[in-house]
Amino acid sequence: MVGLVAAAYLGWALKRIDVVALGAQPRAWPYPDGWLVRWEQRLDAAHPVRPGYFKIEGELPRMQFYLGCWTGLSGLTALLSAGWLISRKDCRLAKPNLGPNS
Repeated sequence: MVGLVAAAYLGWALKRIDVVALGAQPRAWPYPDGWLVRWEQRLDAAHPVRPGYFKIEGELPRMQFYLGCWTGLSGLTALLSAGWLISRKDCRLAKPNLGPNS
């Protein structure tokens, strides 16, 4: 369940990444805009441009790649967890005991 919620939220963040790209006013929580803007600023500071050059793309492709990977990983975790829970013997439906003649 947690993996599914995480995958949904990260997928939403991937869809809302245009807020960082367009420089629009970020919305408050529960929207992921605030941490997307802060993350983009940290990535931009961590990967400065060399003197005499300028950034064409910025950090958005890197953010999209990471968010896509984390979304897929969270979804895969949710699916594997659900499959494991369904396949457990004690979770399967047992034949009801209707008495001595059943």
